[in-house]
Amino acid sequence: MDFISPWWAAWLAAGAVGAAIPVLIHMIHQTRAPRVPFPTLRFLRSAAERTARRRKVENLFLMILRMLLFALLAFALSRPFLSKDFSLLGEQSSSAAVLVLDNSYSMNVRGEAGTRLAKAKQEARAVLESPYKPTEAAVLLTNPRGEPRPERLSNDRADLFRRIDDAQVSTGRADLVSAVRRAYTLLEEARAAEKRLWILTDRQALSWKGLEGLEAPAAHADVPVAVIRPTEPSMTNVAVTKAEVASRDRTVGMPVRIDVTVANTGQTPEEQRNVLLFVNDASQARAKEVVRLSAAGTPGAIQTLSLTHVFEQPGPHRIRVALEGEDALAVDDTRRLALTIADRVPVLLVRQKEADVPLEDANFYLVRALDPVGAASDFPWAIRPEERTADAFPPTDLARYAVVFLNNVGTLTAEAAGRLADYVAVGGTLVVFCGPEVSAETYNRLLVDGVPREGGLLPARLGDRIGDAVLRTTVERITQVQAGSPYLEDLVHSAEIYQNVLVYEYFQAPGAPSEAVLARLSSGDPLLLEKPFGRGHVLLCTTSATTDWTTLPVRNLFLPLLVRIVHLARGSKDEQHNLLAGRPFEVNLYPRVREKTIVEVTGPLGPQGETASEQPETDADPARGLNRLTFAKTWNLGHYTYRVASGEGPVGVFATNPDPQESDLEEVEDEALRSRLGARECHVAAGLEDLIARFETSARRELWQYFLMLCLVLAVAEPLIANWMRPEHRRDRAHPTPTKREAARGL
Repeated sequence: MDFISPWWAAWLAAGAVGAAIPVLIHMIHQTRAPRVPFPTLRFLRSAAERTARRRKVENLFLMILRMLLFALLAFALSRPFLSKDFSLLGEQSSSAAVLVLDNSYSMNVRGEAGTRLAKAKQEARAVLESPYKPTEAAVLLTNPRGEPRPERLSNDRADLFRRIDDAQVSTGRADLVSAVRRAYTLLEEARAAEKRLWILTDRQALSWKGLEGLEAPAAHADVPVAVIRPTEPSMTNVAVTKAEVASRDRTVGMPVRIDVTVANTGQTPEEQRNVLLFVNDASQARAKEVVRLSAAGTPGAIQTLSLTHVFEQPGPHRIRVALEGEDALAVDDTRRLALTIADRVPVLLVRQKEADVPLEDANFYLVRALDPVGAASDFPWAIRPEERTADAFPPTDLARYAVVFLNNVGTLTAEAAGRLADYVAVGGTLVVFCGPEVSAETYNRLLVDGVPREGGLLPARLGDRIGDAVLRTTVERITQVQAGSPYLEDLVHSAEIYQNVLVYEYFQAPGAPSEAVLARLSSGDPLLLEKPFGRGHVLLCTTSATTDWTTLPVRNLFLPLLVRIVHLARGSKDEQHNLLAGRPFEVNLYPRVREKTIVEVTGPLGPQGETASEQPETDADPARGLNRLTFAKTWNLGHYTYRVASGEGPVGVFATNPDPQESDLEEVEDEALRSRLGARECHVAAGLEDLIARFETSARRELWQYFLMLCLVLAVAEPLIANWMRPEHRRDRAHPTPTKREAARGL
């Protein structure tokens, strides 16, 4: 039992004094026996003794009754109560607490009273300022953004309040598991008599995943836990959860398609929003689409749409996809992309010699497939083919070409083979077409045996030459394709596209790995093979690129296949320029920058006007074709620009976005939350005031009203009992005294 009144000791002391008053009165005031004339003194003495014993018992009972009245009144004024197990709000001389403050970006949901984080910070300050404040504490952020977490509890209240006030919304998921584990470690090291854990979060179900596997709560079940969850009765939220460039062709003048995924994660039944596309920080949208969403959790709550834009300038571009209008969580209304647009993709076509008649040239069909509009046309085409003969190969700047085509080249040198291997190893793509000038012995010696890395440069060794292109005694068809290969995906959805290709002459490729074969002939021999080599790729076509050996150049498969090869080659050199905030950015500047150098990285402004700019040094390893730039300070959302400090090198852009999973605002139920925490005493409340009110109403039962009722009953009963016990009343009733007239009559 405890007392609410701060003056309870004084009231109990006053009650003790009051209870002593009846004792003093009882000792001072002693009722004397009345004188009664009686003829026989012997009977009078016996009656007096009986009366004295009875009066002593009656007076003792009245004294106890009056003492009890004063004691009960003192107890009632002290406001006693019975308390349940609620040690969270106990007032101890020594107590320790850890406050885990959720600052994930779902805490940026805004209601009428401000953001969730603002309310959580207010509650954290209230805990440290309340009568139940700990003597030492620590504040842990779920997303510290690189700031060191406290190593021990502190009694520096100014520092604790500073950490709370400085907390800002981050752009990632809440790492509650790590924060709670660290909180129990700090509490275990504390020497305080009472230890408590406060978690201030929004109960987002995503943040609590993995907590059930944490062993710390079960090992410290005696530590009371309170979860403060400031939430809103209702909210509206639509999020852009994904934006990616779908077009393989990312060159000047070609339409680029961007696929955007929008989701309704709020509590409204339906939403209709405009999706806008902005390019290079322009204030006017370049594209606009309307999206209609159903209620969250129902079919139609997530929709994907496409926005298209044609870029007129090559180089890096900054793209922003944004929702028109406002909702509860503004940070997920925008998604950013960094995209590099190529001027035109240069490819190199190498032939044995130039033919006198264009139609008989080995590159005739290759050139027209790679540049169908012609070099002199004003229509922008993505690929710019350049031709060379075998005697002028290889050029000094081989690395500038996205793809190198060896088309029926017979006089290949060891130097050229070595240059090709180095070119492919750092990310280039080599496509080899066979033909009458090709020697299987020369190719195997130079491109397989002469390249000791990774089993040779070619996907397989060339074997015998099969068929006769003149007599055409052998006719093979394509019967098997790897439709899942990136080179054939969506190109061979119909069998007619490849089965109408006829092959009259080709080279066998004995021992070719089955996973390397993209297309097979009806004879079972491979027609098209692919092999990764270093960071690049090598493709081998066992027939020619002219109509002498096959009908492939004049079939529908030829042009899209070559364009796909070029686009994938361009894409294979692209680095990951779109990442989640907080993830380190890495890019290989080799071969454009071969030596170790300083790179200037400039980032967007943060929520408090801070910028994430730095000048890191690259990590160069030319022997492996690497010169890597790493930048870790990517917490701010937006576009970052990097350039070589000396001015001689590439200029690039990368973008950071929030974790799209944080847009899922589904909340975990209170009972499930208590179960996951596993503490013996666990409370989930909207705020500290709610917790205190719950403590006063349910955790403790006040008894003062019952004591006051007993006081009233005793106050009424005491005079009635005292009047009933008066000696005069009892004597008159037992031996009534005759009046003078009755006495005269009797005489």
